Amino acid sequence: MKVAVLGFGTVGVGVWDMLEKAPGFERGLVLVRAGKENEPFKVSSMEAICNDESIDAVAEVMGGVEPAFTYVSMALKAGKHVVTSNKALVAAKGVELNRLALENNVSFLFSAACGGAVPFLHNLSIAALDDEIE
Repeated sequence: MKVAVLGFGTVGVGVWDMLEKAPGFERGLVLVRAGKENEPFKVSSMEAICNDESIDAVAEVMGGVEPAFTYVSMALKAGKHVVTSNKALVAAKGVELNRLALENNVSFLFSAACGGAVPFLHNLSIAALDDEIE
């Protein structure tokens, strides 16, 4: 599975390094700020990631709600799985992003953003597929 990374700060570099050693994973493009594209794998255009058919998934490690929400939405609409640890993004836009993932038959994974609530949120998301929750 080829994974793109959104953001190349401390966490992004860490994810990038881990992908190199992770069996079954391949490093894809990295989204950076304009002017920081000093390596062939760094791009400042989210369209480059969305249009790259070899990229299967995106790891969002930018933080904040915007532009992370816009970029994650674009990735989901392009048929890319997304994983994030961005608490602000999940709190503000998680329901909408989960809906986009379902509509595009991809995964939106965010357990790293939820800590102790992970078992509850996972079970709740499964129950929501078949049950009406009030």
